[in-house]
Amino acid sequence: MVVSDDHGFLDWCLTFFKQLKAIGKIKDFSGEGSRFVFYKPNMVEVFILPDLSKVTFETIPKGGIVFTLNKKSNLTFLIDNWNSFVDREITLYFVNPKFNDKWVLNTKVHNFIVDKQNLKKSLLALFSNVQEVL
Repeated sequence: MVVSDDHGFLDWCLTFFKQLKAIGKIKDFSGEGSRFVFYKPNMVEVFILPDLSKVTFETIPKGGIVFTLNKKSNLTFLIDNWNSFVDREITLYFVNPKFNDKWVLNTKVHNFIVDKQNLKKSLLALFSNVQEVL
């Protein structure tokens, strides 16, 4: 799958990956299109999905990382499919490349600390800290 770069999203992700490498958070990365691998010392699969509804849970291994645009539709998809994300222990980066801003969510940790009745409210609060991509 080739990632559409309408918002400069792919370029932002590649620059971010290079920064992670430069500061030693990852040893290296490789890949192209929408699929990459981080070498931490262990290998972690990374997916760039501007539209989160295109996620195929079967292809994302447990502990995988997903980069997506900070759009209301992506947040809604996350809320509607919360259990699938938690089961995979996916870490999500919601990005606004125009403003070089992001918020990060580890679904396993968030599920542990937030009760179910406040899940939507807590995710909306995180979402609102970064300007939405229009």
